[in-house]
Amino acid sequence: MKNIHFIAIVFSSLFCSCATGQIQNNGQIVGYEKYNSKTNTFIDNLNRDVIPKILKEYYYNSLTDSDFFPAKIEISKMDSTRSVILESRPAKSGYKYINKFSNKFIINHLDVIYTLDLDTVNSIDKVIHLISLERSKIKSVDTLKTINNYEIRIKTK
Repeated sequence: MKNIHFIAIVFSSLFCSCATGQIQNNGQIVGYEKYNSKTNTFIDNLNRDVIPKILKEYYYNSLTDSDFFPAKIEISKMDSTRSVILESRPAKSGYKYINKFSNKFIINHLDVIYTLDLDTVNSIDKVIHLISLERSKIKSVDTLKTINNYEIRIKTK
């Protein structure tokens, strides 16, 4: 009988020490350190930190919370990176396709110019036209470096 009590005490103390070791991780919640500072935010398939100035100025700065669909959160099992994905309601499938195609290019070159059918996107009307493009209307999207700048060229049908 004493052996059973002794074994029960040993198992319970072992279990409690393991459980408290899991909970007391430098005062943080277990798993917090796994995702600490590994969050990327994408708005309409563009990395939030590198959205081109023209789009911020004429489109994104004017949006409110109600102009976005509820956020989606994806966690990569490969590198424990968390992605918060936001989609604005006015943005159409073509615009999101362009951003998905050119996001890496924009991250690498930061200052890019959009050209839509050889016309530079530099006014509110042209930005709204870019935002409202449907995927079926886009013929091609090219990213290239010209003499003076980096361009995303969009050709429509």
